[in-house]
Amino acid sequence: MSMGALPSSTDLTSTTILMKLACDRILPDARTPLARPYKQWRRVHAVAVRSAERSAQHIANLRLLDSLVRGGITPRDRGDARAYCIEELPQVLIAAGASPDRRLRTPESTWEAFVSALDAGDRKTAIRCLRDPALERHRVVLDTISADGMRSMARSLGAMEMSAPVGSMPTARVRRANGTALAVFFFQEPNGDWKIAAM
Repeated sequence: MSMGALPSSTDLTSTTILMKLACDRILPDARTPLARPYKQWRRVHAVAVRSAERSAQHIANLRLLDSLVRGGITPRDRGDARAYCIEELPQVLIAAGASPDRRLRTPESTWEAFVSALDAGDRKTAIRCLRDPALERHRVVLDTISADGMRSMARSLGAMEMSAPVGSMPTARVRRANGTALAVFFFQEPNGDWKIAAM
Protein backbone atom coordinates (compact mmCIF):
# COMPACT_ATOMS: atom_id res chain seq x y z
CA MET A 1 0.00 0.00 0.00
CA SER A 2 1.26 3.53 -0.67
CA MET A 3 0.12 7.00 0.27
CA GLY A 4 -0.24 7.77 -3.41
CA ALA A 5 -2.96 5.13 -3.71
CA LEU A 6 -5.41 7.32 -1.83
CA PRO A 7 -7.96 9.02 -4.09
CA SER A 8 -7.41 12.67 -4.80
CA SER A 9 -10.17 15.00 -3.61
CA THR A 10 -11.16 18.55 -4.38
CA ASP A 11 -12.19 18.85 -0.78
CA LEU A 12 -9.07 19.92 1.09
CA THR A 13 -10.70 19.31 4.47
CA SER A 14 -11.62 15.73 3.62
CA THR A 15 -8.18 15.09 2.13
CA THR A 16 -6.47 16.41 5.26
CA ILE A 17 -8.54 14.12 7.48
CA LEU A 18 -7.82 11.13 5.26
CA MET A 19 -4.08 11.80 5.20
CA LYS A 20 -3.98 12.09 8.98
CA LEU A 21 -5.86 8.81 9.38
CA ALA A 22 -3.57 7.16 6.83
CA CYS A 23 -0.52 8.31 8.80
CA ASP A 24 -2.04 6.94 12.02
CA ARG A 25 -2.54 3.53 10.45
CA ILE A 26 0.62 3.25 8.38
CA LEU A 27 2.97 4.76 10.94
CA PRO A 28 1.65 4.53 14.53
CA ASP A 29 4.58 6.53 15.92
CA ALA A 30 3.29 9.52 13.91
CA ARG A 31 0.27 9.82 16.23
CA THR A 32 2.11 11.77 18.92
CA PRO A 33 3.57 14.56 16.72
CA LEU A 34 0.25 14.83 14.86
CA ALA A 35 -2.09 14.82 17.87
CA ARG A 36 -1.90 18.45 19.03
CA PRO A 37 -1.76 20.20 15.62
CA TYR A 38 -4.57 17.96 14.33
CA LYS A 39 -6.78 18.78 17.33
CA GLN A 40 -6.17 22.52 16.79
CA TRP A 41 -6.81 22.21 13.05
CA ARG A 42 -10.13 20.45 13.71
CA ARG A 43 -11.14 23.16 16.19
CA VAL A 44 -10.39 26.03 13.78
CA HIS A 45 -12.13 24.27 10.87
CA ALA A 46 -14.94 22.65 12.90
CA VAL A 47 -17.76 23.55 10.50
CA ALA A 48 -15.86 22.34 7.42
CA VAL A 49 -14.79 19.16 9.27
CA ARG A 50 -18.36 18.30 10.21
CA SER A 51 -19.52 18.87 6.65
CA ALA A 52 -16.67 16.82 5.15
CA GLU A 53 -17.13 13.89 7.51
CA ARG A 54 -20.81 13.63 6.59
CA SER A 55 -20.23 13.64 2.85
CA ALA A 56 -20.79 10.48 0.83
CA GLN A 57 -17.45 10.89 -0.94
CA HIS A 58 -15.56 11.13 2.35
CA ILE A 59 -17.28 8.03 3.72
CA ALA A 60 -16.44 6.14 0.53
CA ASN A 61 -12.81 7.26 0.80
CA LEU A 62 -12.67 6.03 4.41
CA ARG A 63 -13.82 2.61 3.23
CA LEU A 64 -11.12 2.62 0.56
CA LEU A 65 -8.50 3.56 3.15
CA ASP A 66 -9.66 0.69 5.37
CA SER A 67 -9.42 -1.76 2.48
CA LEU A 68 -5.93 -0.55 1.59
CA VAL A 69 -4.77 -0.98 5.18
CA ARG A 70 -6.31 -4.45 5.39
CA GLY A 71 -4.37 -5.32 2.24
CA GLY A 72 -1.19 -5.02 4.27
CA ILE A 73 1.38 -2.38 5.12
CA THR A 74 4.95 -3.13 4.12
CA PRO A 75 8.19 -1.76 5.61
CA ARG A 76 8.59 0.21 2.39
CA ASP A 77 5.16 1.81 2.93
CA ARG A 78 6.28 2.93 6.38
CA GLY A 79 9.57 4.25 5.04
CA ASP A 80 7.83 6.17 2.25
CA ALA A 81 5.35 7.67 4.71
CA ARG A 82 7.80 8.67 7.42
CA ALA A 83 8.98 12.05 6.11
CA TYR A 84 5.44 13.14 5.23
CA CYS A 85 3.76 11.94 8.43
CA ILE A 86 6.46 12.98 10.91
CA GLU A 87 7.71 16.20 9.31
CA GLU A 88 5.47 17.60 6.57
CA LEU A 89 1.91 16.93 7.75
CA PRO A 90 2.40 18.40 11.26
CA GLN A 91 3.67 21.63 9.67
CA VAL A 92 0.71 21.73 7.27
CA LEU A 93 -1.68 21.29 10.20
CA ILE A 94 0.08 23.96 12.28
CA ALA A 95 -0.17 26.47 9.42
CA ALA A 96 -3.77 25.61 8.55
CA GLY A 97 -4.79 25.43 12.22
CA ALA A 98 -3.57 28.88 13.15
CA SER A 99 -6.46 31.02 14.35
CA PRO A 100 -7.45 33.45 11.57
CA ASP A 101 -6.52 37.09 12.06
CA ARG A 102 -9.65 39.23 11.61
CA ARG A 103 -7.51 42.02 10.20
CA LEU A 104 -6.48 39.76 7.31
CA ARG A 105 -9.91 38.51 6.26
CA THR A 106 -9.79 40.07 2.76
CA PRO A 107 -7.02 41.43 0.51
CA GLU A 108 -8.40 44.93 1.09
CA SER A 109 -8.39 44.60 4.89
CA THR A 110 -4.87 43.16 4.80
CA TRP A 111 -3.60 46.14 2.83
CA GLU A 112 -5.35 48.51 5.23
CA ALA A 113 -3.77 46.70 8.19
CA PHE A 114 -0.35 46.85 6.55
CA VAL A 115 -0.46 50.58 5.80
CA SER A 116 -1.93 51.35 9.24
CA ALA A 117 0.87 49.33 10.88
CA LEU A 118 3.50 51.24 8.91
CA ASP A 119 1.92 54.54 9.89
CA ALA A 120 1.86 53.51 13.56
CA GLY A 121 5.43 52.19 13.49
CA ASP A 122 4.03 48.75 14.35
CA ARG A 123 6.75 46.52 12.93
CA LYS A 124 5.23 43.23 14.16
CA THR A 125 1.86 43.77 12.48
CA ALA A 126 3.43 45.01 9.24
CA ILE A 127 5.51 41.83 9.04
CA ARG A 128 2.47 39.69 9.88
CA CYS A 129 0.73 41.03 6.77
CA LEU A 130 3.46 39.59 4.51
CA ARG A 131 4.42 36.14 3.30
CA ASP A 132 7.21 34.95 1.04
CA PRO A 133 8.45 36.15 -1.38
CA ALA A 134 7.37 39.61 -0.16
CA LEU A 135 8.42 38.78 3.41
CA GLU A 136 11.86 37.65 2.31
CA ARG A 137 12.32 40.74 0.14
CA HIS A 138 11.19 43.33 2.69
CA ARG A 139 12.05 41.70 6.04
CA VAL A 140 15.48 43.30 6.44
CA VAL A 141 14.07 46.78 5.81
CA LEU A 142 11.12 46.27 8.17
CA ASP A 143 13.44 44.88 10.85
CA THR A 144 15.75 47.88 10.74
CA ILE A 145 13.81 50.92 9.53
CA SER A 146 12.96 53.59 12.12
CA ALA A 147 9.39 54.36 13.15
CA ASP A 148 9.66 57.66 11.27
CA GLY A 149 10.84 55.76 8.22
CA MET A 150 7.84 53.44 8.46
CA ARG A 151 5.49 56.44 8.67
CA SER A 152 7.12 57.98 5.60
CA MET A 153 6.68 54.69 3.77
CA ALA A 154 2.97 54.57 4.70
CA ARG A 155 2.40 58.15 3.56
CA SER A 156 4.04 57.45 0.21
CA LEU A 157 1.28 54.93 -0.55
CA GLY A 158 -2.03 56.09 -1.97
CA ALA A 159 -5.35 54.35 -2.45
CA MET A 160 -5.46 50.70 -3.47
CA GLU A 161 -7.65 49.51 -6.32
CA MET A 162 -8.24 45.80 -6.96
CA SER A 163 -7.45 44.72 -10.51
CA ALA A 164 -7.69 41.54 -12.58
CA PRO A 165 -6.22 38.51 -10.81
CA VAL A 166 -3.05 36.85 -12.05
CA GLY A 167 -3.92 33.17 -12.11
CA SER A 168 -5.52 32.50 -8.74
CA MET A 169 -3.82 35.45 -7.04
CA PRO A 170 -5.87 38.61 -6.44
CA THR A 171 -3.92 41.68 -7.49
CA ALA A 172 -4.19 45.38 -6.84
CA ARG A 173 -2.66 48.63 -8.01
CA VAL A 174 -1.53 51.22 -5.51
CA ARG A 175 -0.81 54.76 -6.64
CA ARG A 176 2.32 56.12 -5.00
CA ALA A 177 2.69 59.75 -3.94
CA ASN A 178 5.33 60.19 -6.67
CA GLY A 179 2.80 59.22 -9.35
CA THR A 180 4.07 55.71 -10.05
CA ALA A 181 1.97 52.58 -9.57
CA LEU A 182 2.76 49.63 -7.34
CA ALA A 183 1.41 46.15 -8.15
CA VAL A 184 0.44 44.11 -5.10
CA PHE A 185 -0.28 40.36 -5.15
CA PHE A 186 -2.19 38.52 -2.43
CA PHE A 187 -2.20 34.88 -1.34
CA GLN A 188 -4.71 33.15 0.93
CA GLU A 189 -3.14 31.05 3.66
CA PRO A 190 -4.62 27.65 4.64
CA ASN A 191 -6.29 29.22 7.69
CA GLY A 192 -8.05 31.82 5.52
CA ASP A 193 -5.77 34.79 6.16
CA TRP A 194 -4.95 36.93 3.12
CA LYS A 195 -1.32 38.02 3.00
CA ILE A 196 0.75 40.19 0.69
CA ALA A 197 2.83 37.81 -1.40
CA ALA A 198 4.57 40.29 -3.65
CA MET A 199 4.79 44.02 -4.25
